[in-house]
Amino acid sequence: MRKTKILCTLGPVSEDPEVIRKLVEAGMNAVRLNTSHGSLQEHRRNIRMIKSIREELSVSLPIVLDLEGPKIRVEGLENPIHVDQGEEIYLFKERKDGIRKGFRTSYPKLVEELEIGDRILVDDGKIGFEVVNKRENFLILRAENSGEVKPRKGVNVPGVDISLPALSEKDRDFIALAVEEKVEFVAQSFVRKPSDVLELKKLIVELKGSQEIIAKIETAQALENLEDIVKNADAVMVARGDLGVEIPTEMVPIEQKRIIQLANRYTKPVITATQMLESMIDSPVPTRAEATDIANSILDGTDVMMLSGETAVGKYPIEAVKVMDKIAREVEKRFEDFRGYQIGWLREFPVVSDRSEAIAHSCWDISETLNLNLIVTPTATGGTAKRVSKYRPRAVIIGIASDESTFHKLGLVWGVVPLLMRKTVSTDKMFDDISELLLEKNIAEKGETIVITAGIPWGISGTTNLIKIHTL
Repeated sequence: MRKTKILCTLGPVSEDPEVIRKLVEAGMNAVRLNTSHGSLQEHRRNIRMIKSIREELSVSLPIVLDLEGPKIRVEGLENPIHVDQGEEIYLFKERKDGIRKGFRTSYPKLVEELEIGDRILVDDGKIGFEVVNKRENFLILRAENSGEVKPRKGVNVPGVDISLPALSEKDRDFIALAVEEKVEFVAQSFVRKPSDVLELKKLIVELKGSQEIIAKIETAQALENLEDIVKNADAVMVARGDLGVEIPTEMVPIEQKRIIQLANRYTKPVITATQMLESMIDSPVPTRAEATDIANSILDGTDVMMLSGETAVGKYPIEAVKVMDKIAREVEKRFEDFRGYQIGWLREFPVVSDRSEAIAHSCWDISETLNLNLIVTPTATGGTAKRVSKYRPRAVIIGIASDESTFHKLGLVWGVVPLLMRKTVSTDKMFDDISELLLEKNIAEKGETIVITAGIPWGISGTTNLIKIHTL
């Protein structure tokens, strides 16, 4: 089986039940819904459609609702305005006057918070400006290159700590939708500091939800606060699109490795995203560079690879998933030969801070020493399976959940095959039920030896306290 997971973004070309079934068949493990596009009702409909399909197919298929976040956008324009290199235009605080050439943004306080010498990038950096003069109600910007400023395009201000709220009103509406429809994950955009994540966690708790938070690392401030953000989030995403605008492009590869390493260290699933198979939006085959990018992210320790436009608006959504699946399978055959040093360090010098961590590391060690094919982890919240996954065992991890939420959340964890099983009241009954389930699904053979780690009583988070070498 392929151990690295594939997360696909739905869009106009894939918001169809038959296409979703084909994506699952091709290798999709999780679905992303991008709230930057579409209404609440459209996303509600898609969530319900995905849930119906995953129930029909009896598969773990977690849903990631990706919040737009406090994105600054160009406003005050009906049509694009062309700007020549060196030309000076205005950035207005409130209303754009009808005389001077310029625009305003969705965040009026930007005029107050920027200073002379700061840079503004528009449309993912396609056109850049430097602030050369500042007045009470406007800034004067000098264009660094020629191009067009288009309505509603994104605005980035690299290196400037602006005071935007962590969550917009639109985000709050979609968070309420996520809780109401019981989606598994909420991806938080433009996280800058740990308190942003904690604010979202608090809101979800107030709404009586149990969604896990994926912190998207895409700002320079997030990189400065990276370790604390990783500690507080449930998972992280290397969001290379906006990150590559916020910091110089040449820095993105090293920062990607740093994010993955920290996520691995703190047992947080990590998603590598943006332009992984960008050429396949229009081409049926990937570039060699894209294949290498996928391979290197797997060897670095990513749990999940994400497709965006490739499956949302591309001409070849099914083919893109198949290509990613093939590349991952090929790389995983040689994972031990070429894996990043971080995995070796985690194995040799585990950061063992509690009993659960010690047991997870021992499971990896036993499975390697005895050359076992399966590690079975009955788990209440998914924590046990995540801890074992961190050590990247050769054995397949069977994550056994007693509730549907955990069953689907495990679908986003490297190397884990999620299974549903009724909660049992005794240890012996649990071992018997596990044996029966594995044999029934042809996952293991009678007489095969496996390692089981669990907490007694099962179903209570944080009670992992046993390892059993078990023969079916």
